[in-house]
Amino acid sequence: MALQDGINPIVLDGATQAVARKLKVSCLVWSGIATAGDDLLIHTVSGGSIIFKGTSAANVSLIIPVNGWIDGLYITTLDSGQVMVYLMD
Repeated sequence: MALQDGINPIVLDGATQAVARKLKVSCLVWSGIATAGDDLLIHTVSGGSIIFKGTSAANVSLIIPVNGWIDGLYITTLDSGQVMVYLMD
C-alpha cells in the first residue's frame, strides 16, 4: 500500500516512508506485527532524533504516545505491520 497522507490517521506501511512536514500528533499505533522480535525505528525528518525504537511480541498493537508537535517523521525500520499516525485537531 502507498503512503496515505492527508487523512487521519496517516498510514505508513513500509521502511523509508516519510511525512516531511510538521505534525501535531496525539499518538502512533504500530499494528499488524507478524513475528515476535520485529523491530520499528522512527526518526524525525529534520533532525534525525529518534521518536520510537522498539521490538515487539507477535500479534499485538503498540500505542506510542506523542502528544505534541514533531518535525516530520521517517520510518527507518519496519519489519512488519503498519504505523498509524493520529493527528491532533
